[in-house]
Amino acid sequence: MDDGNKAKDYIIQTIRDMIGEDQDEIAFSELKYVLYARKSTTGKNKKNRERQEQSIPSQIKACKEAAMRDPKIHIAKIIIEKRSAKEPGIRKKFNKIIDQIKVGTYDGIITYAPDRLARNMKEGGEIIDMLDRREIKDLRFATYSFENTPMGKMLLGVSFVLSKQYSDHLSVVVKRGNKDAIEVANFIGKFKHGYYKNKDGRLYPDMTNGNWELIKNVFDMRLNDNATGTELAKYLNRNGYEIHRADGRHKYIFTDKRVSEMLRDPFYAGILVYGSQIIDLQEVYDFTPIIEPDDFLKINKADSFLNTNFRLARKALTPVGVSANMMNGMIICNDCKEPMSAGIMKKYQGSGDSKRLIELRLLYRCDTEDCRFFNKSCRAKYVTDFIYDFLDKHKFTSREEYEHYLEDMTEEVERKTADITQEIRSLIRQRTEKDKDYKNTKALLREEPEEAKHFKDDLDELKADLKSINDDIDTNEKLKVELSDTKLNYEEYLELFGKVTDLLKKTYYIDDKDAIIRKFYLNFTVQGEMQPSGKQVKQWSVVDYELAEPFATFVKTHNSLSGRGDRT
Repeated sequence: MDDGNKAKDYIIQTIRDMIGEDQDEIAFSELKYVLYARKSTTGKNKKNRERQEQSIPSQIKACKEAAMRDPKIHIAKIIIEKRSAKEPGIRKKFNKIIDQIKVGTYDGIITYAPDRLARNMKEGGEIIDMLDRREIKDLRFATYSFENTPMGKMLLGVSFVLSKQYSDHLSVVVKRGNKDAIEVANFIGKFKHGYYKNKDGRLYPDMTNGNWELIKNVFDMRLNDNATGTELAKYLNRNGYEIHRADGRHKYIFTDKRVSEMLRDPFYAGILVYGSQIIDLQEVYDFTPIIEPDDFLKINKADSFLNTNFRLARKALTPVGVSANMMNGMIICNDCKEPMSAGIMKKYQGSGDSKRLIELRLLYRCDTEDCRFFNKSCRAKYVTDFIYDFLDKHKFTSREEYEHYLEDMTEEVERKTADITQEIRSLIRQRTEKDKDYKNTKALLREEPEEAKHFKDDLDELKADLKSINDDIDTNEKLKVELSDTKLNYEEYLELFGKVTDLLKKTYYIDDKDAIIRKFYLNFTVQGEMQPSGKQVKQWSVVDYELAEPFATFVKTHNSLSGRGDRT
């Protein structure tokens, strides 16, 4: 019983400490508050129109409404600032507020949310310290309940920490967002064990013969049983892991090295390393990871992963030389069965001032260290010559093939129409919010004439945003109408597919050529022929290929027309 009472007393005292039962009373009705509204400087690019933070007029309106609900709050001054709070010491107006509170000009601050005050630990800590010393007698937020108690200050500190985390995360997202989406999509389609490449170019779990489960079991065995690379390689080889090629499925032989490289690849945790970019695949599409990120870090020690494995993962995904997308991830080395990386080699003539670029060569290099073709490069010409010859013999111009084309195009038009409709709905929602902000700003121009210069800037910006949104809505509405006319009639189809080889040869831009090739093919397997010395490759040849649907079916069922007008 005594122990029960002690425990009860301890709980009661702990609660008293948390709510600050013994703090001195403050006469809140006598306090003078400064209303602080802040937003970061935001770019005017229409793609970044959906801001993460409320506009300044909306912040002020919300704070005034909160003050009206409490007659004790007297707003003595409104201070507006357009600076980021990520770094400490750079907000002149905020610093002045802190100084004025210290000398008694103001007693408290009312603002929209904690992240308006601080997004870094230095200034967040200073605010909490001033609350402890009673220099800041009260804080009020329009969207957040705060009490100046030990518990209240602890929760406020947590809010500042989360704001810093958001700020750090945002800088990563912005960098990632600047990367070209098509370029990233090409790498998403890079071959990975346990996944297959769908016709949308993305990777999904390969459930054929239990491939995905086998790879998942390997990660589980390393995580739970600390199985060695040799043990895991034996497990995969014993259970008949296979990879898919154009002529069927083939057994793949794992080695300790290959298993270790796979276990170190953050792709399997849903994290794609692309050059200097880091992409969360689950934010790009409905990607299914094999292992959770925290478990991935358990089997790859953080220091080792960051210092060694991360570098290796990047090397495997970083193109050689100048970035080149054409058929990247599609060219497979026949000896090691691994995809080769694409890059461009520059060839110069002369030296010094007379040095000039005379040729750019698109190459595919084998990066598998235990392969006899390691660091050997195959010129793209060997593959493109094969493609030109193949497409000359297979025109894909039969009526049946045209019907397949119509079916695919109908699906594509429906998908794009749905995407455009969704975009229009999003734009209409944005327009509603912008219009609301515009009206609030106009009202504040009347109510706060001394701050008119700040509100005038916001009003002009909102007006420009509204015009841009309306322009985007009009553009998307026109696109919906134009989509219905994108399908070719049979004569137009014959004209296009009958000359597809010429079109490919005349296409200058690598990305355009790549898009055409990917429409027909999934991959190519190349084999090198060594010089007698065994050090250099004499020539390369395409020994296997895999067509995309429906072209694979057309060839298999002999429904494609040959270049001579006969059926192959």
